[in-house]
Amino acid sequence: MGLRILIIIYLLTNSILFSQDVIVPIKLAVTDFSIKKGYEDLSNAFSDRLEIELMRENKIRVISRSKIAIILEETKLQLSGLTEESLIESGKLLGIEYLVTGSIAYREFELMGTIIPKFTSIQSKLINVETGEIVGFATVDDYHYASSIGYCAEKIAKQYLILLGCIAPNEDINAIK
Repeated sequence: MGLRILIIIYLLTNSILFSQDVIVPIKLAVTDFSIKKGYEDLSNAFSDRLEIELMRENKIRVISRSKIAIILEETKLQLSGLTEESLIESGKLLGIEYLVTGSIAYREFELMGTIIPKFTSIQSKLINVETGEIVGFATVDDYHYASSIGYCAEKIAKQYLILLGCIAPNEDINAIK
């Protein structure tokens, strides 16, 4: 009798423990943002920073751009002139759920022989890879250069983390560990 009760308790405990919801991270990739020729380093720096900001939340798993490039290479596609449809197809091959893409507008002016950044505007889209639907967008404008990469990446990441249900709207992204 006592053994039966122990077995029943054991089985009930295991079924309760294993019925808990397991959080499966969202698989997401950030592409290089389009930018005018000669400013590709700014695009790379921004995309890298956006990946870092998104990875602060353990509910997001970011797939590296180099992994996407390998898939594109294997499927004979090239990054230059790549369409969103091609990126979506590559994302499907990698099991990516969402793709972040966009563009950077950057202007500068010359003052007494020194190039000074004037304006940065970043437009971004969050695309559901399965459906191809744009499920979110973010636009951030900033008038600085060095500080704006981190600032803009943080703002866009926060908007997407909220949209995907990873953080609360009033949560500080820098507090995420």
